[in-house]
Amino acid sequence: MNNSLIEPNGNDDMCTDHAATKLAKSNHVMETATLPIDGSSQCIIDISPLRSCSALERSLPSPPQASFVKRSPVWRVVDAKHVFKELPQQPHFLPLQKYPPTLREGIALGMMVSFSELVKFTMEASIDDSMEWFEDKVRTVSLLEANGFSVQSIQSVLTELIEIKSERARIHGEIGKLSSKLAENTASSSRVGALLDEKDGAAAQLEQELGRIRQESQKMAQEKEKIDAEGVSIKTACSGYEDLCSDAERKFKEVLAQLRRKGA
Repeated sequence: MNNSLIEPNGNDDMCTDHAATKLAKSNHVMETATLPIDGSSQCIIDISPLRSCSALERSLPSPPQASFVKRSPVWRVVDAKHVFKELPQQPHFLPLQKYPPTLREGIALGMMVSFSELVKFTMEASIDDSMEWFEDKVRTVSLLEANGFSVQSIQSVLTELIEIKSERARIHGEIGKLSSKLAENTASSSRVGALLDEKDGAAAQLEQELGRIRQESQKMAQEKEKIDAEGVSIKTACSGYEDLCSDAERKFKEVLAQLRRKGA
């Protein structure tokens, strides 16, 4: 934007949006948004392909423009910015016609600086920036576009970044849900694990008690075996004595029988 005096011309039927549409149909506008593969959150905007677009736009009839005189020395600083060499602009500033001429130059300068800052901020965007931050940039794009700035590349990148950020937010939401379920699962596992430990402890105590009972049972079995053996010995001895007793009775009877035979 190099004219010292910006004033209306007669090409009312040729606006910047129409020119941009024709350029897009001719495939002279290329917009690229690149997210680095190393996981960082910086956005890199490839603006070099837009040079041919800007050259073609300059070859088209200029759109009508709001008139004001470029008196401020700040214009030289603004026009010298690198972004306007990479993305030449021909804003018409038509919406500024509703403002007094005295205000138009200052507002126009502010928009030029805002465009430069918009490109810079978009290139330095982080996926962790708030959605309000992105929405502010989208509103800025709309305002600049209404004033004739060529913002298709920035708008495309911002749209893609917002979609990616929204998808990331959705994924984070799913991760949050799964994290909650995992926490519940972990709590349930801990609760069941505590009950299992309690049952295992009780089972261990029962096994210990069972072992003690088995030991006592074995001792009692051994003692019973000993007692039974003694009983067998006693029975054997008793049987022997019974035999001796029977022999004694038999001998007693034999002696009496002999005596009776002698007395007869």
